[in-house]
Amino acid sequence: MLIKKMTKIYTYVFLCGNHAKYQKILHAAMIQEENDILREKFMDSIKAQKDLYNTGKLLLNNNVVERLLIYLDPAKILNAAGVEKNEVTEEV
Repeated sequence: MLIKKMTKIYTYVFLCGNHAKYQKILHAAMIQEENDILREKFMDSIKAQKDLYNTGKLLLNNNVVERLLIYLDPAKILNAAGVEKNEVTEEV
């Protein structure tokens, strides 16, 4: 990340020496980097679930699908993640 490695050069070349703006951009970049890492972990988890089916470890039938739909209900996932229902509606 150029912002972290060459702080002074980035600040003077791209931000005309504005250190406050640099701190703001750096903070946003760090949050984005953390979000990207967490998203990748989440996607790996979803891929692992798909691999269960693809490798034959999970055999699907009506009962299994119904139970999975109950466990994977979006409301239950948000509840497990600690997100309240009214928080989601406000963001949309």
